[in-house]
Amino acid sequence: MLHLPDHLQVCRCGKIKRCGNKNTQLLRRRLEDRSRDEWVGVLSAVLGSGELEGFCLNGDALGISGLMSFSEAWEISMQYLYPQDITTVGVDADGRLYGKDLTIAGPAFNLIVQCRKLPTLPESFLDDMRKNFHLMENEISQYMALYELEKSPEQLQSLVARLMEWYKAWAPPTELGPTLSTAYTHNFQTRLFSSLPLSFAHGFKELCTSLLAPSENGTSEDGTLTIQRWDPNARAHTGLWKLFKALGLIDRYESVIASVGYEFIEDHVLKNCTGEWHSLGVCLPEVRA
Repeated sequence: MLHLPDHLQVCRCGKIKRCGNKNTQLLRRRLEDRSRDEWVGVLSAVLGSGELEGFCLNGDALGISGLMSFSEAWEISMQYLYPQDITTVGVDADGRLYGKDLTIAGPAFNLIVQCRKLPTLPESFLDDMRKNFHLMENEISQYMALYELEKSPEQLQSLVARLMEWYKAWAPPTELGPTLSTAYTHNFQTRLFSSLPLSFAHGFKELCTSLLAPSENGTSEDGTLTIQRWDPNARAHTGLWKLFKALGLIDRYESVIASVGYEFIEDHVLKNCTGEWHSLGVCLPEVRA
C-alpha cells in the first residue's frame, strides 16, 4: 500500500501536490486502497527526494490510471536496461543480451520521456550495474590468473575482447540519447579500472609490444639486406586497437603505450647507429621511417 505524507494530496487534475484542502482526502484514500506494492518502489526511485509537487502522472489520464501506466512503463524500462549475466543469458550477433526487444520497451521509454522523467533512469540503471559488476570482476580474475600462469599476452587480448562483450551487452540503446550513454560509459570505465589488478598494466605493455613490433630485417634472394618496417595502416590489429579505445584503455594507459614506442626507437638506434654517428644522414631517415 502506498502511503503519502499528510501534506501531499492527490488532486482531481491527476497530479500529486502539496494541498491542505480536505476535499482531496477521498481521492487520497482511493489511491492508497488501490495501489500496488511495486508503486512504492517506483515512486521511491523516481521521486526519492520526496518532492512530488507538479509530478504529472500521465497527461490527462483520470484517477490513478496514469500512475498505473507510468508504474508499468518504469518496470518495463528497468527490466530492459537491467545488466544481466552474459555467461548465462548469452548475447546475439550484435552483442545485445537475448530477450531484449526494443520494439516492446520503446513505448515504455516514450511514456517516461513524456512524463519528463527520463533523467531519473540513469541513477537506477547505474545502481543496478554497480550491484552486478562483480559478475565481470569474476571473469577478470579468471583471465588474469591464466595470464599469471602462462605469461602470455594472448590472455590479455582475450580478456579485452571479453570486456568489450560485457560493455556492449550492458550498454543502453542509443535511442535514449547521449546523456545516458555517456553516463554509462564513464561509470563502466571507472569501475573497470578500479577492478583491474596491478599486474594488468605489465601485461598490457607486453600486449602492446607484440602489436607494435615492426617486422624483422630480412635478406632477399640476391643476398641484399632488406629493412621491413611496421605499417601503421596494417589491418591485422586495427580491431583490437578499436577495443582499447572503446574501453578507455588508450587514455588510461597512454604512458604505457608511449613507453613501448620509445623503447622501440631506442633499441633501433642502439642497433643501427652505434658507432655510426658520423653518418647521421644515413641513420636518421631510417629512424624517422
